[in-house]
Amino acid sequence: MEGLFDLERDTEQTTALLTQQTGALAQVVAERYLPSLVLVGGADADGIALLEHRDGAEPTAYVCRAYACDAPTRDVATLAAQLEAIVVAATAG
Repeated sequence: MEGLFDLERDTEQTTALLTQQTGALAQVVAERYLPSLVLVGGADADGIALLEHRDGAEPTAYVCRAYACDAPTRDVATLAAQLEAIVVAATAG
């Protein structure tokens, strides 16, 4: 079916780390369907190993794939572009 992800090709897990899982950054993540997306974070993110040593003073997003993360961002447009690049790559072919 055209427009759907090829789940066999889309085997890389994508992780969106949010130091605070509310507001505009969380909305950007929620607006996209990525079958391999794991959303980590929240208001009470203490004790989440993936968020250790990451600045949580302001809402910040980290998009990670294959053990590597894009540059952290606090900008909605930048986060949207990072996620859109994953969508485009997953649907290309």
